[in-house]
Amino acid sequence: MWLGIIFLSIFGWLAHRLAYKIFGTRWSPITIYFSIWILLLFLYSLRWISYPPLYAETWIVIGLNFFIFWLGVMTPAIANLVLWGSAKTIKASRKAAFVKLIERKSKLLKAIILVLCIVSFLAVVGQYAILLNHYGGFYSLLTSLGSVRYDYATSRLNFGILDYIAMLPFVATIFGGCYSGVTKKRSVISYLPLFVILTWAIPITARMNILWGFLLFFNAFALSRIFAGRSILKLTRYNVLVILGIVILLTIIFNLFWLGRMGKGEYSLFVEVANPKFVSAKEALVGDSAISQLFFGNLISNYAYSTLYLAHMNFYLHETRLYEDKMNKSLTGVGSFAAAWRLMRKIGLIEVEDPLIGGGGIPWPEIPTGPKTYISEIYYDFGLMGIVLFPYLLGSITSFLFFSTLKKPRFVKMCVLVILYLFIQMSWFGSIFNHTAPVVCLLISLLIAAYLDVYNPKISNI
Repeated sequence: MWLGIIFLSIFGWLAHRLAYKIFGTRWSPITIYFSIWILLLFLYSLRWISYPPLYAETWIVIGLNFFIFWLGVMTPAIANLVLWGSAKTIKASRKAAFVKLIERKSKLLKAIILVLCIVSFLAVVGQYAILLNHYGGFYSLLTSLGSVRYDYATSRLNFGILDYIAMLPFVATIFGGCYSGVTKKRSVISYLPLFVILTWAIPITARMNILWGFLLFFNAFALSRIFAGRSILKLTRYNVLVILGIVILLTIIFNLFWLGRMGKGEYSLFVEVANPKFVSAKEALVGDSAISQLFFGNLISNYAYSTLYLAHMNFYLHETRLYEDKMNKSLTGVGSFAAAWRLMRKIGLIEVEDPLIGGGGIPWPEIPTGPKTYISEIYYDFGLMGIVLFPYLLGSITSFLFFSTLKKPRFVKMCVLVILYLFIQMSWFGSIFNHTAPVVCLLISLLIAAYLDVYNPKISNI
């Protein structure tokens, strides 16, 4: 396994160096994709849980995806290099265009962010009222966080339309990131969406919602800085302290959420599936005290959260042997775009029932978790053709939009690019389009972005 990781790391490093020359930034799709998957392979290789080794089919598919994604990114990148020059050359002449785009619409951007946050916060307040009424008070709610998550995930707790309204901060994070990345004067309004997401995610212990929110904001911030011809972050003492503070805060929140779920028996489950050597080393070092159980359970929980999806992909590709699909699919694309089918079913356009739409899943190993990495999902939907075509399309569209936004900035292109970056960053977890929040975010952000692009007719001359 280590030989495969070393080989992919060398290929990834060479691809990163080439991408840096062409994109003019380390925040390129290639660097992000390769870094995430190599880190995932490294964590899996630690075997803190008794995973089977990666099968030959899995190595072939991962290596193929590396190469095809790289090829997809490089196709428009090389074409752009030949026709227009490197990203640095384009930024030198076009960086003022993106700055002007944001600055001309800065007041409208702040108003949109504020309205989205107020409306969504009112929806969150409504959700809290439902929770307090359902569980009989604030204290009962605090002592039932594990049950809240279970009831919410299984639709026993239904917020109705409030659930969709509470997703609006995801839209606002994109515009907040764009505003913060360009304007010299910081505004509290651009950070409000993150606060609303936190207040929404805490009672339902939704760790992934918080991660999505911060990634959307940072993607928009980083890309805005790149298109404006500025460095993403200067390593000043203040910035280092802010980044460190955010990391510590997110770590605390993520682990407190795990404590809220302990009522479901996660500690005993993960002790059961953990590698016996790891359990023995833990008992030899720190014993079996309550504190050590808490730390060990938390550590294994986070490790499992990061690696189980690769284990599922490994199992699925091996069981289907890359040519046989044993699953009874009723809808095309249900593995990768379940949220779209779910929405159509809710509004009455389709009546077909499918386990993936209903929140179920493909029969994986007996470890309870949902997503399976985007690779196994596209294979479930489209077979070998999906494994070959989808990474190429993902890489080429992302690369094309990067250079297109750099040359001729538009809010619509920026919103799609930010969502695609999120897809790449979450590819280890599964397709983000299986989840309602990113789909709602994409649709509403495109509507708002289209209005922003035509709001001032003069912007079309940029």
